[in-house]
Amino acid sequence: MTTLAADVRRLLVECGLAAANHNLVQHAWDIYEALPTLLSAPGDRRLVEAAMLIGLGRDGQAARLLASTPGSEAALLRSLIAPSNAPLNATATSFHPNSQESIHGNNSRATRTPGTGNKAGIGRDPTRSYSD
Repeated sequence: MTTLAADVRRLLVECGLAAANHNLVQHAWDIYEALPTLLSAPGDRRLVEAAMLIGLGRDGQAARLLASTPGSEAALLRSLIAPSNAPLNATATSFHPNSQESIHGNNSRATRTPGTGNKAGIGRDPTRSYSD
């Protein structure tokens, strides 16, 4: 078997994370199964496995994996699967206070041009002029 270069292994891991978070389930599981070959550091592998499991909706498995994983990265991942009424840790509270609204899809208010009654201004810079 040919050993892959480090940059190729990293790209495959990134593809696995993207696949898990974009509902490309079969691709995500295929890359998940290859993680022991792609990541030699056990701590890094546990973090990536947990992030992929969260993306795939396997919060319980991710929580069990993260329970024995130290560090701020693991704490941040644990905060993603904590119940919504649980207090956030210091790492997670560094996010903008409105970030939870954006995560749940309530962000059209943030991108809509003020004062427009329709959705024509969504995603447009109010300081620019556009020729539709």
